Amino acid sequence: MRDEKKFVNAHAMLDSITYRLVGLKGQKDCGDDVAETLYPEQLRMSLRMEFKHLSDEAFRAAFDLAIHGEKDGVIKPSHIVTTPLGLLKSTVGRKSITCRIREFIYKYIITLVIAVLVFVTFGSKIFVWRRKRNLTKSLIATIEDNTHYHDGRVQGLSVLDLRDKGMPLSHLDDKEARRTMTALLKKYPDLQCAEEIHRAGEVVYWSSHRVRAEQSRERTHPISRPTTPTK
Repeated sequence: MRDEKKFVNAHAMLDSITYRLVGLKGQKDCGDDVAETLYPEQLRMSLRMEFKHLSDEAFRAAFDLAIHGEKDGVIKPSHIVTTPLGLLKSTVGRKSITCRIREFIYKYIITLVIAVLVFVTFGSKIFVWRRKRNLTKSLIATIEDNTHYHDGRVQGLSVLDLRDKGMPLSHLDDKEARRTMTALLKKYPDLQCAEEIHRAGEVVYWSSHRVRAEQSRERTHPISRPTTPTK
């Protein structure tokens, strides 16, 4: 008569053996220094604590059935094989999450590095471009807001004005500020400049569009006193 309890224990042991061998194969595939093959005796010793509720006789009978029970219907999975030396091993490995992450990083490390470099480079270019764009918009708006036409004279802002606290060029030194204004004049013809005698020869910048608008307004509403022509 078949001992069902022994067969249940044998199948449970076979599951544990399979799980351990698959895990060892995965560790080996990940480059860990482990033995992926084990003798049945090694497996028996490792399983004894897991099945400590069984008597020695019941444990030995169930283990022998798990290892050599093909004729009795206890068949090992196809990926669990026996080597010519009598060791058991798995041809299929179960890799840990850490191992898979490590393999992914190693496999795509070059791609990841290149992607990061491209991202950083592209991001820095965008940052510089946006900073220049914002600076340009701020300069143009500031010059336009401070361009006035009174008594035939144009009032604008000098580099020193634009470098005052709270002004667009306050974060630049004098040389860089003047270089920025020179480049700005080339790109935006609406901005004009000239030396203002009353400001110790300092170059003054103004918006020609704003000047024309104020000149038009002045012609529409003329001032009674005479004006000095603009140079």
